[in-house]
Amino acid sequence: MIRILSLVLTGWVVGLQMAIGYMAAPILFSQLDPIEAGALAGSMLTWAEVAGLIVIAAVSFVPQRPLLRGLLVLSMGAQFLQLAWLNPKMAALKAVGLTQPDIQAQFMQWHGVSQALYLAGLVMLLIWIALGLRELSTDKQGL
Repeated sequence: MIRILSLVLTGWVVGLQMAIGYMAAPILFSQLDPIEAGALAGSMLTWAEVAGLIVIAAVSFVPQRPLLRGLLVLSMGAQFLQLAWLNPKMAALKAVGLTQPDIQAQFMQWHGVSQALYLAGLVMLLIWIALGLRELSTDKQGL
């Protein structure tokens, strides 16, 4: 039962982060001023990352194979890097102002790194879910 709950909670995290990062954020940028859209999207993504970090940390305590635990630890590391390093770095660049081309270029570079790390964390969680479901179905068949 705890394995199923772990899979459901992790699926919720993936869904939340995908909905915000790949659905809500583009809509915000298409409808609002870029500065306002960025502030809202950034706030929403931060809350989704905090929720993800909490859930992933809790799920990592569930007994599981080393490969699965490794995927969770890597995904948790990606979430932590976003929250503790990349988000503050990008916020500092935005605070300076994105009117200068060199600051704007730095921001876009770090934003690209952030996007890649965000996607990598989600892919690791999707792999974790797929492998967890596979294990669960294999366990059920052996009964």
